[in-house]
Amino acid sequence: MRPASCLALVGFLALCTGCIEVSRNDGSTTYSYALWAPTVVIFGLIGAFILGLVLRRHSLKWGWGLIILSPLALIVLAPGMFMSNVVVNNLGFRLKTGFWFSPTEHSVRFADLKSIEHAEEVSTGRRGRKNHSYYLLCNDKAGSTEKVPTGDLMREGAAIEIVSCAKDQGVLFVDRVP
Repeated sequence: MRPASCLALVGFLALCTGCIEVSRNDGSTTYSYALWAPTVVIFGLIGAFILGLVLRRHSLKWGWGLIILSPLALIVLAPGMFMSNVVVNNLGFRLKTGFWFSPTEHSVRFADLKSIEHAEEVSTGRRGRKNHSYYLLCNDKAGSTEKVPTGDLMREGAAIEIVSCAKDQGVLFVDRVP
């Protein structure tokens, strides 16, 4: 088997396993990226760097673009995948995501909430393309709202568990997404 075919087969098998890992202990469920997902991103960026070295002989713009951007992405983006997680239990949930040097954290206690709304924001991107962003709007009893993004970790089961635990605690859930 040729190296390219072997690499394609390994990549396909990795994608079939799912990129979210779920672990349960002491009444809490943790959703995080499986170890292979950030590893594939790291090797992909290393491959992009090598491709940039090859391409710079044929296309200066693409070659140097990959040579400069791939190490930058390796340093800025890849480590954040190792740190991102969602922890859910009967008391509330905590979401940690973003860059390794400046993570975004949301910590919500169900006892403080009046309601949770599933909301969608539609914005217009370049060339008129519509971008859809989804959020959990956590409305507390004091009247303030915390906007929690529902990224990959939330969509792969954490959001369902959060809503279920919140309903068990008497928190109203409203789905505003058509």
